[in-house]
Amino acid sequence: MRKSAGNNNNIFACVVKGTLWGIACGAVSLLIFAAIGLSLPDPEKYSAPLALAALFISAFVGAFLSARKCGDGGLRAGLFSGVLFLLVLALAALGFGTSIRPLMFAICAAVILVTSAFAGISGANHKPKKRRKF
Repeated sequence: MRKSAGNNNNIFACVVKGTLWGIACGAVSLLIFAAIGLSLPDPEKYSAPLALAALFISAFVGAFLSARKCGDGGLRAGLFSGVLFLLVLALAALGFGTSIRPLMFAICAAVILVTSAFAGISGANHKPKKRRKF
């Protein structure tokens, strides 16, 4: 028997799956934005805004998919996804040996959590389309 999307039995599994999809979407959007940035006359000027756009898009997609998989409790799923995304981001920065600027990380963390909460609410409220039979 298949579980319905409204079941909230394992929120952690839903959040992990949604966040992983968000990270994959972030990698694809980062490649697209890198190609766009390299086609511009001054790539260094646009590298930070395009990278931040890819970061926030991937956080939104991860939280939206997490909330959609969990069904009820979209705000909670979105916030959990945002926190998990921040943990992955911090561990990746430490793993690659880059320094973390505390002020920039705090600003990005706040924006990611707000974006994830909004995506979680909109993902939980998303109604699947009914198929029409002809």
